[in-house]
Amino acid sequence: MLNAVTVKTVSPGFQLFIKCVLKIVYYVSLFQFCQGNTVLHYAISHGNLDIVELLLGIDELNADRANQAGYTAAMLAALCQIKTSEESRIIKRLFAVRCSFVFS
Repeated sequence: MLNAVTVKTVSPGFQLFIKCVLKIVYYVSLFQFCQGNTVLHYAISHGNLDIVELLLGIDELNADRANQAGYTAAMLAALCQIKTSEESRIIKRLFAVRCSFVFS
């Protein structure tokens, strides 16, 4: 479901909390909201690339799901204004995930 996350320096209670949060993020990533947008669509549209990176950690993420207007998250990402090398890295990772989904 989610890529392995190792947290060795925190309490077992906090580790459980993190696992629960990641499970919630996984289920929310599957939803399509108004106009068919997913959380990934919204994160990209609002420039929240930290959230995009978190979502890209979900193995089953369908980065090629189109909204009702026919736009995928990758299409929206192509319109983003990239300001830093970190943002560029995240967008490239999104394109890589999208391409591996399409061609696999």
